Amino acid sequence: SLDALVEDSLEPMGFYDVRVDSRLVRNGDAAQIIIDIDLGEPVRVRQSNLRVDGPGANDRIIGFWLEGFEPSVGDVFEHSIYEASKADITQALLDRGYFDQNLTEHEVKVTRASQSADINLAWDSGPRYRYGGIRFEGSIFEPGLLEQLVGFEEGQYYTQTQIYRLQESLSKLGYFSSIQIVPDLDQKS
Repeated sequence: SLDALVEDSLEPMGFYDVRVDSRLVRNGDAAQIIIDIDLGEPVRVRQSNLRVDGPGANDRIIGFWLEGFEPSVGDVFEHSIYEASKADITQALLDRGYFDQNLTEHEVKVTRASQSADINLAWDSGPRYRYGGIRFEGSIFEPGLLEQLVGFEEGQYYTQTQIYRLQESLSKLGYFSSIQIVPDLDQKS
């Protein structure tokens, strides 16, 4: 029914106790649908249990992302905000070199009676990878010239920020129409 459709469409915005009254009003050849909506109280986050297991548990940058997770306790539980925050933490793990990361627990319990949501999320970070050897392909420059722009060394922990800096440095040279820096994940160890 139209009422159920409207009710279901409001749940992702945190409204699980919606009351809808719709009616069709005819006026000659014209018809009008009138929908009265009582949103009720929104579902709010009651508990938020977030963790990262493995080496990433001690990574302060990952901790920063966990602390900033939204919606936080007391906030309206909006699905889009929740999904975006979950994706941000997954991306932060990848950006820090945890290429084997895995979401091991992802549960949201909504209790309509108390208008509450309990969030339980956990990631296994897996190991944090380090840079291996760096090689430039298809270069017409003398050996060692481009390597001077690399701001990291073999054996250092991987961060996407350093890759972006290298890409920016190479771009500023003005010699390349496109630059692609790709970790060789088939060779990770």
